[in-house]
Amino acid sequence: MVPRMRIGWRTQCCEEFGGTIAAPRLVFLITDLLETGIGVQHIFAARLNSIDLDARTGSEFTKPERGGYEVVRVPFTAEAVRALR
Repeated sequence: MVPRMRIGWRTQCCEEFGGTIAAPRLVFLITDLLETGIGVQHIFAARLNSIDLDARTGSEFTKPERGGYEVVRVPFTAEAVRALR
């Protein structure tokens, strides 16, 4: 994985849920033809090592007009993952 992607993922996880991650892996690469060129989305999976919602630093948490950011915890079982929609 490109080092800047690894740093970006770790930064995003810290900002969004005060978390630390390990072993991020690219699981999907999606490309779309857009009017302005080719759009690319990188989809990663990673192990969540820790979470501290009080440590979130993303600017969206200080803007109530953007709505709420509730964390929903789901057991990591096949049945629970299938039930997500």
